[in-house]
Amino acid sequence: LTKASSVLDTVIGAAPAEMPTQPTLAQRLCWLSRATLWLAAGNPATALAIVDRLIELVKRTASSESSDVWVEPRLLKLRGDAQVALGQTDTAEATLQEALRAAAHQGARPLVWRIHIALGKLSQSQAQHAKAETHFVTARETLAALADTLAAEPLRAALLDSALAYIPASPTLTPLRAAKLEHAGLTEREREVAALIAHGLSNREIAERLSISQRTAGAHVGNILAKLGFASRAQVAAWATEKGLR
Repeated sequence: LTKASSVLDTVIGAAPAEMPTQPTLAQRLCWLSRATLWLAAGNPATALAIVDRLIELVKRTASSESSDVWVEPRLLKLRGDAQVALGQTDTAEATLQEALRAAAHQGARPLVWRIHIALGKLSQSQAQHAKAETHFVTARETLAALADTLAAEPLRAALLDSALAYIPASPTLTPLRAAKLEHAGLTEREREVAALIAHGLSNREIAERLSISQRTAGAHVGNILAKLGFASRAQVAAWATEKGLR
């Protein structure tokens, strides 16, 4: 940490006040590293101050024509980690969920599993063990899918060995818990919606089929995408088909 700090000191400085008003992309990445370093060094308050300034910059410079501003998910995850360290658990969960949606939107699967672990550990600290295990299972599934993209077996094994070490061991599961976790924590209604997505139904058609409002149907779809770490309905459809949901 001392060597890392020395390197960054020569490039960008240390305090949030030293950040330029319009940093370049390279400077933003350096400040992201600086915030990560502050967090690792046990100073989450300073890390959070840096991240908040970077996020404010992203939102301020975003196109005024776009109502959807997707903040870099690494920034959001770091903000959530800092909030956890500061004991801001409710805010941290909301931030990490936002990070998960942003990572899914960008297809950043290598970050999705890390966010699920962070959410799992946060749930674990609040004695929400079923919720925590859902996140850990999803993290393992995401890692397995990433490992499958590597052609060389030694690389796959190295990825899984190093990454799975970050996930707490699973407790012994009852058959009921195992069945629930098999579907990444989706509720029975969300599994119904996922099955209907696999059949090609729109939100309006799902609402009519289940006798719910279109807004509620949309909320279910959003929850499904967030829990599975997906960015599109096509991914949900493929997953539901693989799981045998009808």
